[in-house]
Amino acid sequence: MPKNMSFTNDYSRIYNERQVRNNLVPDYEFDPIFLKRFDWNRKYEIGYDITRNLKTTFSARNQSIFEEGNNSVDRNENPEGYQEFLDTIRSQMSTLGKTMQYNQNFTVNYKIPFNKI
Repeated sequence: MPKNMSFTNDYSRIYNERQVRNNLVPDYEFDPIFLKRFDWNRKYEIGYDITRNLKTTFSARNQSIFEEGNNSVDRNENPEGYQEFLDTIRSQMSTLGKTMQYNQNFTVNYKIPFNKI
């Protein structure tokens, strides 16, 4: 049996909507700019003691992002854009997002029994 197992999971969601005003030509209106970022970080670790002196640990870290459309995410003012956002996120949840960085580490520790010598 493994000695320990751990799973860490965190989400980060950033949404910013900007509307630029045109003071020079008041009749012209700029389109809004949307800055979005949705990250999902996962970390796994499992430790196993083969013997009292021989111990192993495997750890992995995955950093994923979710790609989104270029619409506002406002349920009241833009229901179509909001539904597109929900559908996009739900479809990417099944694939766990787009992996941007993946690291893994396998460690083996052996304690030399100097007290027996």
